[in-house]
Amino acid sequence: MTTATAPAPTRRRRRHALSDRQPSGRRALARRLVRGQSGPLRLSVLGGVVRQLGFLALPWALARAVDDGLVAGDPGALTRWAAVVAALGLVQFAGVLGWTYYANLADARAGAWLRALLTERVMTGGDLGRADAAD
Repeated sequence: MTTATAPAPTRRRRRHALSDRQPSGRRALARRLVRGQSGPLRLSVLGGVVRQLGFLALPWALARAVDDGLVAGDPGALTRWAAVVAALGLVQFAGVLGWTYYANLADARAGAWLRALLTERVMTGGDLGRADAAD
């Protein structure tokens, strides 16, 4: 009696998302675009999260400035909390800068890749129909 062994799992070699392999279908094209711009997209999301965290912390810091500084009559605490409010404003600004910069970078790169793909298909007489964009 012989026992059958399962074949060893094969590791798929990961290819760069914008390699020469052509996409087939809308989902494959979208996946390929997102994978090709995963770095800038991740940094854009990180910028958005930083912005939101600063935005959400602002009311808390402002309430502390009012309670600890104005209501308690402590000018030192008011100054400290005012500095925290200003710092949170700068954190929000930095988050918005990262968010918009990296989102626009990913957009520009994806657009350039799509234009290059379209130009290549038109110049070589390749299929522009259902196989790439309308599936």
